[in-house]
Amino acid sequence: RQVFMPQSDKPQSSRGKQLAVLATIAHQKSTDPIIGKLIEEATADLNELLKTSGDDEALLTAKRVLELEKDTYTKSTCIPNELAARKASLEASANHEWVKARQANDFAAFAPALQDCFDCAKEIAELQRGDNTDVSLYSQMLDQFEMGMASSRIDELFEKVQSTLVPFIAQIRASENAPSLNALSGKFNIDAQKDAC
Repeated sequence: RQVFMPQSDKPQSSRGKQLAVLATIAHQKSTDPIIGKLIEEATADLNELLKTSGDDEALLTAKRVLELEKDTYTKSTCIPNELAARKASLEASANHEWVKARQANDFAAFAPALQDCFDCAKEIAELQRGDNTDVSLYSQMLDQFEMGMASSRIDELFEKVQSTLVPFIAQIRASENAPSLNALSGKFNIDAQKDAC
Protein backbone atom coordinates (compact mmCIF):
# COMPACT_ATOMS: atom_id res chain seq x y z
CA ARG A 1 0.00 0.00 0.00
CA GLN A 2 3.03 2.26 0.13
CA VAL A 3 4.57 1.47 -3.25
CA PHE A 4 2.77 3.97 -5.45
CA MET A 5 2.58 6.81 -2.96
CA PRO A 6 4.58 9.99 -3.60
CA GLN A 7 7.55 10.14 -1.26
CA SER A 8 7.30 13.77 -0.13
CA ASP A 9 6.10 14.61 3.38
CA LYS A 10 2.68 16.11 2.59
CA PRO A 11 1.19 13.15 0.62
CA GLN A 12 2.56 10.75 3.24
CA SER A 13 0.89 12.74 6.01
CA SER A 14 -2.41 12.67 4.11
CA ARG A 15 -2.03 8.95 3.50
CA GLY A 16 -1.43 8.39 7.21
CA LYS A 17 -4.64 10.25 8.03
CA GLN A 18 -6.57 8.22 5.44
CA LEU A 19 -5.23 4.96 6.85
CA ALA A 20 -6.14 6.07 10.37
CA VAL A 21 -9.74 6.74 9.31
CA LEU A 22 -9.97 3.39 7.50
CA ALA A 23 -8.42 1.58 10.46
CA THR A 24 -10.95 3.18 12.81
CA ILE A 25 -13.88 2.10 10.65
CA ALA A 26 -12.49 -1.42 10.20
CA HIS A 27 -11.79 -1.71 13.93
CA GLN A 28 -15.27 -0.52 14.88
CA LYS A 29 -16.84 -3.05 12.53
CA SER A 30 -14.60 -5.93 13.61
CA THR A 31 -15.27 -5.31 17.31
CA ASP A 32 -19.02 -4.88 17.03
CA PRO A 33 -20.62 -6.83 19.93
CA ILE A 34 -22.87 -8.62 17.45
CA ILE A 35 -19.81 -10.43 16.11
CA GLY A 36 -19.00 -11.78 19.56
CA LYS A 37 -22.60 -12.88 19.97
CA LEU A 38 -22.60 -14.61 16.57
CA ILE A 39 -19.37 -16.44 17.41
CA GLU A 40 -20.87 -17.65 20.70
CA GLU A 41 -24.09 -18.80 18.99
CA ALA A 42 -22.18 -20.58 16.22
CA THR A 43 -19.96 -22.27 18.79
CA ALA A 44 -22.97 -23.49 20.78
CA ASP A 45 -24.67 -24.80 17.62
CA LEU A 46 -21.49 -26.53 16.51
CA ASN A 47 -20.99 -28.16 19.92
CA GLU A 48 -24.51 -29.60 19.65
CA LEU A 49 -23.68 -31.00 16.21
CA LEU A 50 -20.44 -32.49 17.50
CA LYS A 51 -22.35 -34.36 20.23
CA THR A 52 -24.22 -36.33 17.57
CA SER A 53 -21.61 -36.40 14.77
CA GLY A 54 -18.58 -37.50 16.74
CA ASP A 55 -15.21 -36.69 15.23
CA ASP A 56 -16.42 -35.40 11.87
CA GLU A 57 -13.35 -33.73 10.35
CA ALA A 58 -15.26 -30.87 8.75
CA LEU A 59 -16.97 -30.04 12.06
CA LEU A 60 -13.69 -30.23 13.97
CA THR A 61 -12.15 -27.86 11.42
CA ALA A 62 -15.11 -25.50 11.82
CA LYS A 63 -14.68 -25.66 15.60
CA ARG A 64 -11.02 -24.65 15.29
CA VAL A 65 -11.92 -21.80 12.93
CA LEU A 66 -14.43 -20.50 15.48
CA GLU A 67 -11.84 -20.76 18.26
CA LEU A 68 -9.39 -18.70 16.20
CA GLU A 69 -12.06 -16.15 15.31
CA LYS A 70 -13.04 -15.81 18.96
CA ASP A 71 -9.40 -15.29 19.92
CA THR A 72 -8.97 -12.63 17.23
CA TYR A 73 -12.21 -10.92 18.24
CA THR A 74 -11.26 -10.95 21.93
CA LYS A 75 -7.82 -9.47 21.22
CA SER A 76 -9.32 -6.81 18.96
CA THR A 77 -11.90 -5.72 21.52
CA CYS A 78 -9.05 -4.89 23.93
CA ILE A 79 -7.79 -2.19 21.59
CA PRO A 80 -9.55 1.20 21.62
CA ASN A 81 -10.43 2.78 18.27
CA GLU A 82 -7.97 5.62 18.90
CA LEU A 83 -5.09 3.16 19.30
CA ALA A 84 -6.04 1.28 16.13
CA ALA A 85 -6.06 4.60 14.26
CA ARG A 86 -2.74 5.68 15.78
CA LYS A 87 -1.15 2.35 14.80
CA ALA A 88 -2.26 2.73 11.16
CA SER A 89 -1.07 6.33 10.97
CA LEU A 90 2.21 5.39 12.60
CA GLU A 91 2.80 2.57 10.11
CA ALA A 92 2.46 5.04 7.23
CA SER A 93 4.68 7.70 8.78
CA ALA A 94 7.30 5.20 10.00
CA ASN A 95 7.52 3.66 6.54
CA HIS A 96 8.08 7.11 5.05
CA GLU A 97 10.76 7.91 7.66
CA TRP A 98 12.46 4.56 6.98
CA VAL A 99 12.62 5.24 3.22
CA LYS A 100 14.13 8.70 3.84
CA ALA A 101 16.65 7.37 6.39
CA ARG A 102 17.65 4.54 4.09
CA GLN A 103 18.20 6.85 1.12
CA ALA A 104 20.30 9.18 3.28
CA ASN A 105 22.09 6.27 4.97
CA ASP A 106 21.12 7.95 8.25
CA PHE A 107 19.48 5.25 10.33
CA ALA A 108 19.62 7.38 13.47
CA ALA A 109 17.00 9.59 11.80
CA PHE A 110 14.63 6.60 11.85
CA ALA A 111 15.18 5.88 15.56
CA PRO A 112 12.32 8.09 16.86
CA ALA A 113 9.79 6.52 14.48
CA LEU A 114 11.05 3.05 15.35
CA GLN A 115 10.69 3.84 19.06
CA ASP A 116 7.12 4.99 18.42
CA CYS A 117 6.43 1.67 16.67
CA PHE A 118 7.85 -0.26 19.62
CA ASP A 119 5.85 1.80 22.10
CA CYS A 120 2.62 1.28 20.14
CA ALA A 121 3.22 -2.49 19.85
CA LYS A 122 3.95 -2.65 23.57
CA GLU A 123 0.77 -0.73 24.41
CA ILE A 124 -1.32 -3.11 22.27
CA ALA A 125 0.35 -6.18 23.79
CA GLU A 126 -0.24 -4.89 27.32
CA LEU A 127 -3.93 -4.34 26.57
CA GLN A 128 -4.30 -7.78 24.99
CA ARG A 129 -2.43 -9.51 27.80
CA GLY A 130 -4.60 -7.84 30.41
CA ASP A 131 -3.93 -8.96 33.97
CA ASN A 132 -2.26 -12.21 32.89
CA THR A 133 1.30 -11.33 33.92
CA ASP A 134 2.29 -15.01 33.57
CA VAL A 135 2.64 -14.22 29.84
CA SER A 136 5.58 -12.00 28.93
CA LEU A 137 4.93 -9.05 26.64
CA TYR A 138 7.23 -10.63 24.06
CA SER A 139 5.23 -13.86 24.14
CA GLN A 140 2.04 -11.84 23.78
CA MET A 141 3.44 -10.04 20.71
CA LEU A 142 4.90 -13.26 19.31
CA ASP A 143 1.47 -14.89 19.44
CA GLN A 144 0.41 -12.67 16.54
CA PHE A 145 2.96 -14.41 14.29
CA GLU A 146 3.56 -17.79 15.95
CA MET A 147 0.36 -18.70 17.76
CA GLY A 148 1.01 -20.54 21.00
CA MET A 149 4.80 -20.13 20.76
CA ALA A 150 6.27 -18.82 24.01
CA SER A 151 9.34 -16.60 23.98
CA SER A 152 11.15 -19.25 26.03
CA ARG A 153 10.76 -21.68 23.10
CA ILE A 154 12.18 -19.08 20.71
CA ASP A 155 15.14 -18.67 23.07
CA GLU A 156 15.69 -22.46 22.97
CA LEU A 157 15.61 -22.50 19.17
CA PHE A 158 18.04 -19.60 18.80
CA GLU A 159 20.35 -21.13 21.42
CA LYS A 160 20.57 -24.27 19.28
CA VAL A 161 21.22 -22.22 16.17
CA GLN A 162 23.85 -20.11 17.94
CA SER A 163 25.63 -23.05 19.56
CA THR A 164 25.87 -24.79 16.18
CA LEU A 165 26.37 -21.93 13.75
CA VAL A 166 28.92 -19.79 15.62
CA PRO A 167 31.54 -22.59 15.91
CA PHE A 168 30.84 -23.64 12.32
CA ILE A 169 31.45 -20.11 11.01
CA ALA A 170 34.60 -19.85 13.13
CA GLN A 171 35.83 -23.14 11.67
CA ILE A 172 35.24 -21.88 8.12
CA ARG A 173 37.06 -18.60 8.83
CA ALA A 174 40.04 -20.43 10.35
CA SER A 175 40.32 -22.94 7.52
CA GLU A 176 43.32 -22.80 5.19
CA ASN A 177 40.92 -23.78 2.40
CA ALA A 178 38.61 -20.79 2.68
CA PRO A 179 35.67 -20.91 0.28
CA SER A 180 35.95 -18.76 -2.81
CA LEU A 181 33.79 -15.64 -2.89
CA ASN A 182 34.27 -15.12 -6.64
CA ALA A 183 30.73 -16.19 -7.41
CA LEU A 184 29.41 -13.27 -5.36
CA SER A 185 30.84 -10.58 -7.62
CA GLY A 186 31.60 -10.08 -11.26
CA LYS A 187 29.79 -9.75 -14.55
CA PHE A 188 27.74 -12.71 -15.63
CA ASN A 189 26.10 -13.28 -18.97
CA ILE A 190 22.32 -13.04 -18.47
CA ASP A 191 21.52 -15.26 -21.46
CA ALA A 192 23.86 -17.96 -20.17
CA GLN A 193 22.11 -17.83 -16.80
CA LYS A 194 18.71 -18.19 -18.46
CA ASP A 195 20.00 -21.12 -20.53
CA ALA A 196 21.24 -22.81 -17.36
CA CYS A 197 17.72 -22.76 -15.96
